[in-house]
Amino acid sequence: MLSIMQNKQHKYNHAISIKGKELLMVQMSLPNFIKEYGIPRSSLERLIYSKEFPAYKIKGRWYIDIAKYEKWREIEHRRNVKVAF
Repeated sequence: MLSIMQNKQHKYNHAISIKGKELLMVQMSLPNFIKEYGIPRSSLERLIYSKEFPAYKIKGRWYIDIAKYEKWREIEHRRNVKVAF
């Protein structure tokens, strides 16, 4: 069974309990992510639906996994950087 509880210490942390084992996941809701990273909502929605963007929906609300987002951003940056010699 999967259950999600918000950690009161930090509004972006959530504890996820899977079969009695708790994991800590740092995530942000879509509105908070937009504020924190300054990405326009329309651009973010395009990313969510068009790429392997680390977002998921819980009870109709979108959340971004921050650790996976940082890794995804690094990979995308390497793909798009052109090196001049």
